[in-house]
Amino acid sequence: VGDIGQVVSGLASFSEGEEVVVFLEKRGASAFQLSGMAQGKYQVQRTGPGAMAVPASTGDAVLIDPKTRQETASNAKPVTLEQLKASVRAAVQAQQAAPAKKGAK
Repeated sequence: VGDIGQVVSGLASFSEGEEVVVFLEKRGASAFQLSGMAQGKYQVQRTGPGAMAVPASTGDAVLIDPKTRQETASNAKPVTLEQLKASVRAAVQAQQAAPAKKGAK
């Protein structure tokens, strides 16, 4: 408000004109939220022949492994934009195929 702001560690920030890929979770009928706070943002960098998707910094946020419930480091690494797209497509296909496998014998 006015000259007062708030910084939340681990929350993604955006700049006007930057190119990003975001992963969103639906919240309600018409609202979306960035998935995993800053973990849901990849900044697209176009330097050289191929675009790179670089994960946003999580800042001072503590990341917790959902299986062990222990503190962990982010394993997100820069990848080409095409690699990121291929990973998303593969994950969607695997998710769509999963329900069909449950009833199969």
